[in-house]
Amino acid sequence: MQKEQEILNSVREKLLDVMINENVDTRLKKLATAGLIDDSEYSKFMKLIKILDQEKPVPKELISMVVDIYDKLIGYLTKDKTIFNLLVQKLKSDTDKRIKEEKEYFESQKNAFERKYKVFEHNNSLYYINDEEKMTKYDDESIHQFIKSKKERNVTV
Repeated sequence: MQKEQEILNSVREKLLDVMINENVDTRLKKLATAGLIDDSEYSKFMKLIKILDQEKPVPKELISMVVDIYDKLIGYLTKDKTIFNLLVQKLKSDTDKRIKEEKEYFESQKNAFERKYKVFEHNNSLYYINDEEKMTKYDDESIHQFIKSKKERNVTV
């Protein structure tokens, strides 16, 4: 049973690698056909991507290619106000959504913390009794530590 699960996981990983590589290759082809990468430089661009994936130092001739593509891309994005405004709007909405999700997650963890530990007031400050049965000050940092310890326990080796 365990061997079957290992084989299944291996197949999933390989399929994911193929999907990621195919998607990257498709996106690169889109850049090339859109005019950001000259057809003659496509093979150099693929070499650049492989070097970046392997986290090796980028040769000078390929650095200039990155700068050229970056300049073209920024030029296209800023030249067309519609695209630029849509991009800015998307970035703002993504940021707002991420912040909202983080706040909701923090609130849910705060509720979980308060269910696990009895929170009480003493000398106009909030405290709780921790796992070592010591009175500890209750604040946002306590909740952050609670979240961190939960994540560390959920890490599988």
